[in-house]
Amino acid sequence: MTRRKLKLDDREVVGEDIGFRIVGDGTVVLELDDGAVLRLRQIVFNVVRTEEKTPEGEPLYLVQSINHVILAKLGSETD
Repeated sequence: MTRRKLKLDDREVVGEDIGFRIVGDGTVVLELDDGAVLRLRQIVFNVVRTEEKTPEGEPLYLVQSINHVILAKLGSETD
């Protein structure tokens, strides 16, 4: 595991890269009120376990990802 410094809000934290496996598809499907359907998938490319703790004493993880959004069905057009 690689230790490194990261920015968290206005401060710097130290953490270690953690290996991970993606389990399942992870796709979320949203049906919007206008009839449109969106498919969302979060693409995770890195997870870091920091030395920080939550108020409950649990480790704080930082997840680096991007969101992939696909318009699966067009909704009704509005002005």
